[in-house]
Formats: sequence, C-alpha cells, structure tokens
Amino acid sequence: MHHHAGWYFFTVSRCNWKSCTKHTTIEDGAGATGKVERPKRTSEGIQYRFDAVLVRGKPGSVVVSSVLEVWATHKTSKEKQQYCLDQGNNFGEFDAAAVLDAHQSALENKTYELKNLAIRYFECEDWACLKKQVVIREEKERLLAIAVAEEEITVVQQARLLQQSQAVQRQQREFNNNQFYNETCAGEETRILQVQEKLYGSFALHAFFDNIKTKMSQQMPVEVYTEEEDAILGIENATGWRNFHKQRAQNEACCQDADIESGKFRSNGYTRSTAILPV
Repeated sequence: MHHHAGWYFFTVSRCNWKSCTKHTTIEDGAGATGKVERPKRTSEGIQYRFDAVLVRGKPGSVVVSSVLEVWATHKTSKEKQQYCLDQGNNFGEFDAAAVLDAHQSALENKTYELKNLAIRYFECEDWACLKKQVVIREEKERLLAIAVAEEEITVVQQARLLQQSQAVQRQQREFNNNQFYNETCAGEETRILQVQEKLYGSFALHAFFDNIKTKMSQQMPVEVYTEEEDAILGIENATGWRNFHKQRAQNEACCQDADIESGKFRSNGYTRSTAILPV
C-alpha cells in the first residue's frame, strides 16, 4: 500500500441510498505519497500508530489526508477511527489477505479497487428529502385507508340505524292502526263497512248470475251485457251498492209509470196490455 499509492482506490464514504452516487467519496491516491507506521499523539496524550497513511502537500507542509489500517488480527477501535475522522482524515480499513489478492490479480498499468471494511455511510439531503416524501405519502395512504374504513363503518351503522328506525316506525304505525281499528268509533265503523263490502260483493256476484239466468229464460243472448250488469260488476263498496239499488228502484218506478201511461203493465218479465178507462 506504501509503494503502490496511486494504483489502487477505495470508497471512503457514500450515501445510504444505493442509487445515489453524487455524494460518494473515493480515495484514489492521486498526488499522494504513502507512508507506513505513522505515529500520532492526541491532545489527551493517547499514542496512536497508523499502519499506513497517504500524505499530500509540498515539503515542509505535508499533511495526512487518509489513514489506512490493515486488519490482520483485530479491528481498529472505534475511538481510533473516530479520532481520524475528527482530524478531517479519510479512513479505510482493509483485510490483509484481500489486499494481497487484489494486488496480485491486478492488470498491468491498471488501477484496482480495495474493499474498504469501514465505509462511512450517511444520508444525503436528496435521500433525506425523498425519505420524508415517502413517509408523508405512506402517512397519507394510511390516513386515507383509515378514513375509507371509518366511512364504510359509518355507512353500515347508518344503514342499521335506518333499518331500526323504520322498524320502530312500522311497529308504531301498526300499533296506531290496531288501536284505531279496535278502540275507536271510527274503527268500529270501518269494521262494519268492511263486513258490508264483503257481503255486498257476494250479493253483487249472485245478482249478476241471476241476471244471466233471467236473460237465458227470456232467450236473450248471454254475450250481450246490459248496463245493469256493468253497474253490478262496477260496485266496489257498500256506498256504491246502496246507490245502485236506489237507482235501480228509481228506474223501475219510472218504467212502471211509463207503462201505466202507455197502457202496458210489466210484471215478472212479461208484458200485457191494459185498457185505461176514462174517469
């Protein structure tokens, strides 16, 4: 690593977002010189020794730009690594066997990559903004799903409440109808009218059949319906039945008066002439 500075490169730091390459830092050794066993004492008096370093600058103002640690028996301590970062140095840690393999398999006059075991990962502003947008979108989707679920629950509850309300109203109407029908004078009149209509309906049917029999006895075509038959079939209630009989009685009375005036008398379907004596 000391002698081949500038022929290898490694990743120092990169964004957590794999698709982000804008913020990746690569140490390629360009313009650097390799040094080994570089000692360094901290302000707290701690003595560190770096396996190798890459230094840059002119003689008299050379500064360490990258610290290289080779992992042979144990990892570099976190304190040592953090000290390098605090000093503004790039930091790389490598497996000794992997370094030898990469060097031996490298093509002539071609740079090769060393696998840094201590890449510093971070979140760039773009990734942080994207993550925030993703969180906001997921939160909106979650809230929308909750709102849809609550709306469905509300619709079901409203439908159930409406059914319950309709059932209560129906029961109340039935109760009121039963109370009106069974406990009031108007209800009693209604029951009487219902019985009358049932009876009159039966009477109307019999009257219709009687009219048919009368036509047959008089050899009248059954297919020819008289106005009286239509009136009988059109009766739908007790009032109509009473009106029909009143009108029928009036018509018969008028016919009898006309027969008397014309000298005829109608009785039981037969017609006979009668002489009207002068008074």
